[in-house]
Formats: sequence, structure tokens, C-alpha cells
Amino acid sequence: MPTFSFDFCKTGIFDLTNTPTTMGFLGETFRKFSETERTRHPIYSYALQGRGGEYFMGSSSETCFGQDSIFDRMQCVMSEKSQVKLVYFGIACPPFACTYVHALEEEMEVPYRYHKRFSGILREKGQERSIATDFFVRDLDVPVDFNGEALWKRWLAAEIVRSVPLGDGTLVALDVADVRHVTLQAIRERIDFLCKGGYAKLDKR
Repeated sequence: MPTFSFDFCKTGIFDLTNTPTTMGFLGETFRKFSETERTRHPIYSYALQGRGGEYFMGSSSETCFGQDSIFDRMQCVMSEKSQVKLVYFGIACPPFACTYVHALEEEMEVPYRYHKRFSGILREKGQERSIATDFFVRDLDVPVDFNGEALWKRWLAAEIVRSVPLGDGTLVALDVADVRHVTLQAIRERIDFLCKGGYAKLDKR
């Protein structure tokens, strides 16, 4: 489960045990289980249990979305469909964000994001060490809103979304392989596809 926290970008400190996630009650509860391990990424950490956890625990903290990040490792085990799924619970549909998609934006080097280095301290088991990560951040000089509606319609048209009502919300599951294929195709067709209203700085000549 994602246990993301963006405090590191402001404070420069990530405490593996004590930094709470901003991803909600379910993720925060899950990360506190004694049998759960948490990856050491200071921004995009995940709480892991069960088979395959060791592989993802070894993902790089040097990058948020790039080579050997946890998102990249999701793709590396996609030799067959259905090996890796994204499961969403309690979010609006269409989603206002999809973190895995940022890895695809970095792969395509979209013009409305750029690389920014964040450095600080990792605290673990009473010890401290320096840690730094490359974050492919949005251009804040020009407003860029994630176009969740367009992406959701694209996924629906491609028939890759599996969803059922659950309580007051919806449970959604997608294969990472499908999300990768459909989303990259959309970005290749228009590099600012994921920007609502387009990207104002883009040279459209």
C-alpha cells in the first residue's frame, strides 16, 4: 500500500518508523502492522507484506519515478499480463491523480515537468544517514491540472477498467501493463494529453 509523505520536501527529514502517511487511514493502519516493511523512499514509500516484498524493498530511493524506482520495478515484472495490478479504493472516478502515470510522464520527458533534487536525512532504528532523490516535479510557473477525466475516458474506451461499487465508493482494479500501453499511446499522440486545457508553454507551431 502507498505510504507517501511529502514532508521530506519541506523538512528534509524522513523517519522510516514515525513519519505518517498522508494516504489515509487504511494505509496508515497497514504500515503499522508488525509484519509490514516500509520502503526507504523519503517521498514515495510503500508498505509491503507477503511474496515479492523483498524485490520491491530493494527499489531505489535515488529517484521518485525513474530507473529502478518502485514504479519501474512494477513494470519489470510485467512479462505477463495480470502480474501487477493497481487497486483503488475510496477515490473519486475519474481519479484526480494516478501516481504510476507520473513514471510514464518521466519516461516520455513531458515538457510541463522537470527534474528537481531533494536532499535530507533518513532516520532508521536510531541511526541517521544522508539521502537524496530526484523528483520529476510539475512546472508551478504555469498552472497545470492533471486531466483525470480524459485519462479515465481513455481507459474506459480501451476496456481496461474493472470496477464494482463498494460501500459509498468504488473498488477499481487495473493491470499495470494495460495502463502503461494505453496511457503512453495517448501521450505519444499529444505530449500534453494529461494537462487539462493543454500546457500553455508548449510550442504548438
